[in-house]
Amino acid sequence: MFPAEPTAWATLALVERLAAVGLLVASAEQLVRRRALIATGLLSWEVAQLRSRALSRGWQHRMLDPLFRSPGVLMLLGLRAAAAAVVIVMPTPTSAAVVVCAAVTALLMLRSSYGNDGADQMGLIVLVAAALAHAFDGTRVVSAVLWFCAAQACLSYVTSGLAKLRGRRWRDGSGLTGVLSTRTYGVGALHRVLVRRRWLAIALSWSVILTESLFPLVLVVPDAAVPWFLAGGLAFHLGAAVVMGLNTFVWAFAATYPAIAWCTLVAT
Repeated sequence: MFPAEPTAWATLALVERLAAVGLLVASAEQLVRRRALIATGLLSWEVAQLRSRALSRGWQHRMLDPLFRSPGVLMLLGLRAAAAAVVIVMPTPTSAAVVVCAAVTALLMLRSSYGNDGADQMGLIVLVAAALAHAFDGTRVVSAVLWFCAAQACLSYVTSGLAKLRGRRWRDGSGLTGVLSTRTYGVGALHRVLVRRRWLAIALSWSVILTESLFPLVLVVPDAAVPWFLAGGLAFHLGAAVVMGLNTFVWAFAATYPAIAWCTLVAT
């Protein structure tokens, strides 16, 4: 998984690269579907700004309007993609590129509250934390950032898992089959299989519930068990990417895995 004793900075660099891949994928997806960002599109700034008085008038509006209106938003996406590429390919990710990735992601999430998901939030959290590590440039700060990323991942998983555990529809498998019947995230063939084989829907639902709910144990289990926890989480995200098209979740959450592995090593 890692060299015998990875440094905190080397681990942070891997965290940044994985998060940057997610940003590059997300930016490419939005640029391909740029028609949604124009004035008549589903995610137009002309409509999104109306959700807040601060965004639709005053000095904030005058400052943000050129950036958030098309083609300004396309330039932001291009800038984020370029900065993410720099983070990925540079031998040592530069603080400037990491800060640009974090700042532009924050701006894009401010532009529209629609279409954002847990991958966007996790990517932003990880990159803001990484930017702080570069700003203060100290080993203790980097260590704190890695622990923060690991804790944030564990919190996200356990919150999602316990929420599903409380829901009857997830416990009896109907929540999963319901999601797979939707137009956005559905797969007709798989939905029909799970409807006919209810036991399989229940088994898959409980595998998700248990994987997420028990994930924080990765910080206290023996070292030999850590790869299994991480493999379980990665398998969950890869499955969601293949079946539901949630591609960016793979990179956003996998970006926290080097931090988790590092924390388990230094804690023993």
